[in-house]
Amino acid sequence: LWDQTDFVSRLEAGEFPLVMIHVFPGGEVFRERWTAEMLAAIEREYKLVGIFAGTRAYRPLSYEPPQISSCPSGLWPFPSAAGAGIQVEGQTLSFLGRGNGGEIPVVAVADGSLTRLEDWGGTVVIRHADPRKPGTYVWAVYTGMLHANGVESYIAPEFPLGSAGAPVQAGQLLGYQGAWSGKPNWPAWVHVRFAVVPEHDGAPPDWEVLLPNLLPEAGRWEGAPLAPLPYFGLDADPTARRVQPVVCGEE
Repeated sequence: LWDQTDFVSRLEAGEFPLVMIHVFPGGEVFRERWTAEMLAAIEREYKLVGIFAGTRAYRPLSYEPPQISSCPSGLWPFPSAAGAGIQVEGQTLSFLGRGNGGEIPVVAVADGSLTRLEDWGGTVVIRHADPRKPGTYVWAVYTGMLHANGVESYIAPEFPLGSAGAPVQAGQLLGYQGAWSGKPNWPAWVHVRFAVVPEHDGAPPDWEVLLPNLLPEAGRWEGAPLAPLPYFGLDADPTARRVQPVVCGEE
């Protein structure tokens, strides 16, 4: 008895920011509520973004999820976009962006002084004040800013090889996410890998020992005892090596 023409037209225009359709066991849609024309319009103009307790959630094709750049409970903002999620491996945290290598900016999470040794193609370290322990310092490792070929660096030209003690400000561009996997021309998803290394007696860590363990093929890294998640206020499973969505913890 109801003329669905207007409603189908609005679906075809992508007017609704969210469409939810419950699917019963066996894959049957509640067809008293959803006609074949409605479902066809949703199939053409919307994309499935998740399934929750048997309910499919659809967004318009033009929909882009909001980018979270920091968490309310975080002590630092994110060093880079994580539109594709985050990945915890040992004591390292990767921010996975959406785009190509050399396109997604990586910035300093706080003021500090930067070092980049002569053989660091895609890595810089910055000495930051530790926001969790006032009066102490940590070294933040930003690595992975390298082309999939393992040669082309995406680090900003302001920080050439051999840089030592270069002052940086919070939010300053350090470089761009790369697709280096640890194996030449076998690209990983674009990312920047982050770690927090404590400073002992005012001396920098032994990078010759620590940094090789940050390479992707090294897997879990136990060299830095400081977990990075609390610095960003992120709620994630620290034991899961899979990619996880960006979820903020409670304030």
